[in-house]
Amino acid sequence: MKQLCIFDLDGTLLDTLADLAVSCNSALAELSLPTHPLDAYRFFVGKGMRALVEAIVPPGSRTSVVDDCAERFTAHYQKNWRARTQAYPGIVEMLKRLAEADVGLAVLSNKPHEFTTLCVRHFFPAVDFLRVFGLRDGYRRKPEPTSALELAQLAGLAPEQCFFIGDSAIDIACGANAGMKTIGVTWGFRGLAGLKDSPTWRLASVPDQVYRLVTGETT
Repeated sequence: MKQLCIFDLDGTLLDTLADLAVSCNSALAELSLPTHPLDAYRFFVGKGMRALVEAIVPPGSRTSVVDDCAERFTAHYQKNWRARTQAYPGIVEMLKRLAEADVGLAVLSNKPHEFTTLCVRHFFPAVDFLRVFGLRDGYRRKPEPTSALELAQLAGLAPEQCFFIGDSAIDIACGANAGMKTIGVTWGFRGLAGLKDSPTWRLASVPDQVYRLVTGETT
């Protein structure tokens, strides 16, 4: 392994937005709270499950309401996590080509660890990831760089030999905090606007561009 690519999951490898939105709205409806349109969830996700639930409940909601909504969301998402979710076009091919080029692959998400590993195993069964990390107990969420640096260490590589690839400013900040090259992908939940003012090393509008940026292939 000569390099390592650390990928965000939601909005980078997988389009999970509809399943997240449906599960959230189902939880809200059960509590007789206002629901939200699909596009609103583009700006709610990315900071972890607890932060997502705090964003969707009415401002000033009691902690007990947030707790109840979070429990209901988890129950719905356990049933719905793969109903509409799919890999973005070109992702599987890009991952395969990177592996063939002796580039290591890893996932680091703010999604709960259980759901992160579940999604990766289901949607990328043939991809040999070095490690798949969701938000684990005792660890701080991105953009704190501890987990990204742990992945580099597991790969036996220096941070500057690693790439952090994601669709949000949180991902880019995490990679930058870890001293890694960052690639912002514009096909994700927020598009190019979601990467505004981020310390992005390069941008990619299609997965093949990620492959070429990492490997240095120009054709």
